[in-house]
Amino acid sequence: MARRGARGKGWIRLMRIVVWVLAALVFLAGIILGIAVMGASDAAQTAAGQLMYDPNSMTFYFTVAGTGAGIAIMAVMAVFALVLLASASVYLDMAENVRRIAARVSRRAAEEEM
Repeated sequence: MARRGARGKGWIRLMRIVVWVLAALVFLAGIILGIAVMGASDAAQTAAGQLMYDPNSMTFYFTVAGTGAGIAIMAVMAVFALVLLASASVYLDMAENVRRIAARVSRRAAEEEM
């Protein structure tokens, strides 16, 4: 009897690559978005013609808040990318285990028929 291949193994490997690519894209998007928020805050305050680094002006506090928001966005997106990667890896490990078990059961059933 011809041996059937491990069904689904290629798809699981492909999904692992897709998950890594998605996690990298989320991480990079977070970095770019955080930098954009920090730059927009600085640019908006500079365009207003106010001194950004004068602690006595409100502009200083808006600039600091924009920088803090940019850093917070970067941190949140990095955590989100790691959670995505971890949860998808657990799911794909479970799928791999189910595939192995199904292959063993079908092999035993084929051997019992002979």
